Amino acid sequence: MPELLAREARLPNPSARLSGVSATSTFKNARAWPCVIVRNPRLKVTAAWTGVLASIPAIARIAATRPITWLVTRDSGIISITYSVRVPAFPRSAPSRPSRRGGSRLLQEWFPKFQNGDPMSTPHDFDVIVVGAGPAGGMAAGTAAAMGLRTALIEEHPEIGAPAHCSGKLQLHAFREFHLPQHLILNTLQAGAFYAPDGTVARVRRAVPDSHVVDRAVFDRWLAHQAQERGAEVLLQTRLRAAERVNGTVRVLGERNGKPFAATAALIIDAEGARPVLPRTLGFQLRRRLILGLQYQMVDVDLDEPDCPEIYLGTESAPGFFAWLMPIGDRRARVGVCVDPHLAGRAPLHYLDSLLRGHHVVSRRLRRARIERKLAGSIPVLASRRSTGREGMLLVGDAAGHVKATSGGGIYFSLIAARLAAEAAASYVGGDRDALARYDRRWRERFGRELRATAMARLALNRMTDADLNAIVATIAADGRLRSTIERLGDTAFQSRLLAPFITQALRPAHLATLAGPVLKILRYGLRALWDDGISAEENVSDEVNP
Repeated sequence: MPELLAREARLPNPSARLSGVSATSTFKNARAWPCVIVRNPRLKVTAAWTGVLASIPAIARIAATRPITWLVTRDSGIISITYSVRVPAFPRSAPSRPSRRGGSRLLQEWFPKFQNGDPMSTPHDFDVIVVGAGPAGGMAAGTAAAMGLRTALIEEHPEIGAPAHCSGKLQLHAFREFHLPQHLILNTLQAGAFYAPDGTVARVRRAVPDSHVVDRAVFDRWLAHQAQERGAEVLLQTRLRAAERVNGTVRVLGERNGKPFAATAALIIDAEGARPVLPRTLGFQLRRRLILGLQYQMVDVDLDEPDCPEIYLGTESAPGFFAWLMPIGDRRARVGVCVDPHLAGRAPLHYLDSLLRGHHVVSRRLRRARIERKLAGSIPVLASRRSTGREGMLLVGDAAGHVKATSGGGIYFSLIAARLAAEAAASYVGGDRDALARYDRRWRERFGRELRATAMARLALNRMTDADLNAIVATIAADGRLRSTIERLGDTAFQSRLLAPFITQALRPAHLATLAGPVLKILRYGLRALWDDGISAEENVSDEVNP
């Protein structure tokens, strides 16, 4: 039995449902054929129609606007991709083995809308260029290449995955949805401990695990390897400085290995991260607020509960955000702090050193620990709700502000957006000019509510005093019913699910005396975030990225 390598991909109005290596068209005057495309030259290549195989690169670029389905299988070392595409009949004069260029001319003759400055009719080096080889970039490049697009994955550093920037916490949702391999996992998390400024601690433990901690370097390299295996070209040590629109295509300019570099594509998927360069050169207005983070990966850490990360709140520990201790297994942990430079008077290093030396819990856990490596980065926790798609470019991941403002996490949402962006790229390259706007709508439908809710929660938290935080943590610690609600409904990926139940519990008469101030702040921002047209964080961010 052939091994299924990819689910059946169904683009608009598929003409047939495929099984094995055969297809039956359901459209009159439509042609359907089986063929095999193998990017790895070590594997066998077969095709029913060699002429069609030679024209596949061009055919794939129109797939999104023509009916198409495909199924990827592997049997005895042969990878088979079975296509069914509804296209006009080949002209009788068509050569039996058309060249790649000739195939494109035939397609332009069949579909005149691809001419006159359309991405299909203008020659370019790639169909799509993905900038940045983090999780969003790797997923976008792999998905685009699997859909038959000529794809480049560009990374400015000499090695993918370095330097690492985040704690690597990734929800189980991502492992299930994207079929991620288990070898990426360093640790599994099922609980959480929240320390108030006065030292009070509230502990919660779910019935099932919520997240894994992954090795970000290994994860990024695995995604890039998957993209390369599917046909993407990976370009390292390539720093891009600008992008420009030229005759219906987009050109990127920069340096590769110290020499001038330029390439053209129908579309750029920008996954540069929190400080993107290219979008501004194409007219994007990136209004966002960055928090600054620093963390140490440490060994010989004394851990009471290896599956329980600890969060330290308060203006002394981390103004505008929080500090953390994230167990990653085998007496190892990542200890870090993020601060909002608008609210913090000192750099992150000051707060991290103070945490390590002065916090009664952290200093005890790290009394024999030593630093293994240091990681630093920026996170766009508050971003405007402006469009993330514009002619010639889509934004994904941190570049698009796909980050939960309460926790700073965004890998899962970045993977979702990257896949949607690649699907939009296939449609756009095929001539569907509505694909970019559709991408913007689709990612907002999937997780836009979470970004709004967590942004409003962050604004409320930033206006709370240490006394407010002490009251909230003490109430959770003392109220078993409230803890049970958090443990039952809490989901670090979809945090808005807990917002209304938490407010309802907090409004009970027993808590009003101590939680009146925090509840009013939560109501002011949180309830408005529950509406689909909830207020934007745009009024609370600046036009310029923080230094």
